[in-house]
Amino acid sequence: MQIIVLTSSFASRARSDQKDNLVQAGMVVDTLSSLGFEVNIISATLDMDILSRQLDMLKPGLVFNLVEEIHGKGAFIHFPLAVLENMNIPFTGNGHSAMVMTSSKLLAKKIMLARGIPTPEWLLPDDLTEKKIITNSCIIKSVWEHGSYGLGRENVFREFSAEKIQKRIRQLKKKFQATWFVEKYIPGRELNVSILETRRGPEVLPVAEIIFEGYPENSPEIVDYQAKWNHKATAYKATRSQFVSESEDNDLIAQVKDTALKCWKVFELSGYARVDFRVDSQNMPYVLEINTNPCISLDAGFMAAALKSGLTPVQTVNAIVQSGLGKNRN
Repeated sequence: MQIIVLTSSFASRARSDQKDNLVQAGMVVDTLSSLGFEVNIISATLDMDILSRQLDMLKPGLVFNLVEEIHGKGAFIHFPLAVLENMNIPFTGNGHSAMVMTSSKLLAKKIMLARGIPTPEWLLPDDLTEKKIITNSCIIKSVWEHGSYGLGRENVFREFSAEKIQKRIRQLKKKFQATWFVEKYIPGRELNVSILETRRGPEVLPVAEIIFEGYPENSPEIVDYQAKWNHKATAYKATRSQFVSESEDNDLIAQVKDTALKCWKVFELSGYARVDFRVDSQNMPYVLEINTNPCISLDAGFMAAALKSGLTPVQTVNAIVQSGLGKNRN
């Protein structure tokens, strides 16, 4: 059977986070080849007609979707999925509606709020008045972009100031040309919960925690762009991941696992996903975001969780393939 690996396309020279998409694609191609599949790789552009013609010509048995953005924009991430569903071509991971609902952090938060899933309060830039203060501490985030794009320590404000926050948003818009919102900043622990769909249904993999060590005093402990992608940065060296001991944090682990599975059900997820949490001083976990296309590179957190659960990279990729082949998207 032929499998097409569908990757992102970039507007200009690839950034560090974008290069990771290509590394991930190379790993998936090699793994699929080792499983005996015929593999081709193509990039998704904004021209959906070209994509449709390529797919019609190649007639793949499955598309392995690795698209994280198109032409440098995360807001376009769901376009290829609409084409695949319309053409009745099986593909891995989450469907079009799930991708739309989760890739927009604001839409995801509204759905979570409506369904009783705890998520930090938020404001839109137009709501930044002294009468609408949500908290003394807040953080500015991109609505559509992921991978900590545009996120820096300068985005965290310990004291609410509409004027200063609006100034920072103007700077971000000028530099990154993205859409931004303001979220309550929760000091505390950060947990990543990966979920892999198997023949038995969605299985929660071992829960990982981001450990911040060696950060300057009073510096916000966040996984910003430098911490995630700049190997020479102090933040990168001061940030690591480790798995949480279920015997020591049994109640918390049970709570975040249950919440992650509730997200899976509410957003009708499939294939694989990762739910990111922030835990406050009262041990209350809040969902920061739902990543419906998490990186599965060999050095990524999702693959580390799969390995911790006893799965090899080949078994993990094959589980994603089998889940895609078994889906009826209509």
